[in-house]
Amino acid sequence: MKSKKILVFALILTMIATLILSSCGNSSSSEDTPATDSDSSGGNSDLAAQIIASAQDYMKLAQSEMKDGATSSKDTLVFAAVTDPGRIDLGSLLEFTQYPFATMCVEYFMRYDFEKAEFYSPVCDSYETDEDNMGVTFHLTPNIKMNDGNILEPSDVVASIEAFRTHNGLGWQLDFVDLDQTTITDSTTFNLRFKEVNGVWESGFQMLTLVSGKAYEAVNGDVSFFQAPIGPQAYDVTDWVSGDHITVTRFDDYYRGTPPIKTVTMEIISDRTAAFMALQNGDIDLLWNISADQVQTVYAEDNLEQVVMGENMSIWLGMNSANEALSDFRVRKAIFLAIDRQEIIDGAYDGLAYPANSVLTREALGYNTSYDTDPIFPDQNIEEAQALLDDAGYGDGLTLRILAESTINFQLVTELLSAQLEQIGITLDAELTDYATMNAKMFGEDATAYDMTLFLCQDSDDAISTLDNPMLFGATHPELSEAGDGWYALWDEIRATPDTDERIKLYEDVQTYFAEEGLFWVPLAVGQTYVAFDKDLTGFRRNGFMLYFEGAYFR
Repeated sequence: MKSKKILVFALILTMIATLILSSCGNSSSSEDTPATDSDSSGGNSDLAAQIIASAQDYMKLAQSEMKDGATSSKDTLVFAAVTDPGRIDLGSLLEFTQYPFATMCVEYFMRYDFEKAEFYSPVCDSYETDEDNMGVTFHLTPNIKMNDGNILEPSDVVASIEAFRTHNGLGWQLDFVDLDQTTITDSTTFNLRFKEVNGVWESGFQMLTLVSGKAYEAVNGDVSFFQAPIGPQAYDVTDWVSGDHITVTRFDDYYRGTPPIKTVTMEIISDRTAAFMALQNGDIDLLWNISADQVQTVYAEDNLEQVVMGENMSIWLGMNSANEALSDFRVRKAIFLAIDRQEIIDGAYDGLAYPANSVLTREALGYNTSYDTDPIFPDQNIEEAQALLDDAGYGDGLTLRILAESTINFQLVTELLSAQLEQIGITLDAELTDYATMNAKMFGEDATAYDMTLFLCQDSDDAISTLDNPMLFGATHPELSEAGDGWYALWDEIRATPDTDERIKLYEDVQTYFAEEGLFWVPLAVGQTYVAFDKDLTGFRRNGFMLYFEGAYFR
């Protein structure tokens, strides 16, 4: 059984992910949208394929144009965000339009290289796991300067872990580190011991942001530290007008090289349509998480480009096993078989998504490319679904309450699901509400406050980081179904397995178990995040669902 503290992760993880596709709804035709032939299901599949290919190609071009000593034709980059984060850390940067700051104003201890499919530490020359798999020895790169003038040392990494545990809702991820057993050999070498074997420790450390221990201790660890964090990052906060804008200025001694762009300003524009107009007019240079109709508009315009942030967002329909009917595998499978995922992709996402052929996405460790041609999930089968409901005793019909955020795409998904499930006698009673109310119900004391829910999860690198999280567990209560205990046992084994190849084999077991005994959620689709920007902006790198701007410049 999961610890209750894991539920804190749900709130953070969901908010981090929630707007990735929340604005990507279908819309009526527009003069700005290129005309294309629709496929038989009504989706613009040819246009979607062209847009995705174009966005992926530009991402490769931008990375190929990264170069040391690049100069920028513009000193300032301006982007728009929906809200003011209040402080600069992952506990506050919860909305994707704020994410440029998540990569400029903090420095991460670990990153994930998607090309090589491996983790690395940008601040370490190397690291090696102890022979007993109960610790890691790190070798910091010498003379990494922080923006308070001090050099990054092992004691700063220890202080960073302490700060992460104290101020970040994800801090429990590093509870396995036994700081009392830390050994510092010299100014660059130190060993962190673990309380238990953790085969996926790198996944937890990629959330760790580095701070200056001296600066953090100077304010007695107060949360105000994160309004202008001190560490080895590329940019410093220099101007913050609450609710209006935040400006950061480059750190000339940044260890990866002086950033070409001098200042970056985040303008607070809560109206997403107004933000997109500002992008088109050249008032801002970059807009994160544009909607599906905006993606098509950008594709047709000469002054804008876009990149796709990878196939790493799963759109799930959760089935809460606290409901007696949904605790029955036959009912869950019937719902699964009643759903046409391609219809949802075409109707709610304008074709800019993929059917979920697995509980893993294509960028997750353990994803098997055979799923592309031989999905583990069956196609829609109304006759079999009805037979399963009859066998479970619900042949006369069933009403289920579905909880979802009141965004355009989730409204459309809910409408499509209602029509599909109606074919097998299931009526959906929809509650579309704001995000705060949705979370309050999903993670309140009353586990029976809803029956089904729509949500998003980021799924990349080692799948443990997404599939072993309370957005799935806490919102759907698989422990209340007949298969709950077995599901948890699988994840306990995965967490305790240091060998990557062995974990990949275990992920195969996860897939089999999910299809044959679990089906706690319906993976509806795999979505993508689109970032639109001035066509002259280049030289950035992708890392997961983030873009790193320390090397970006305007041509």
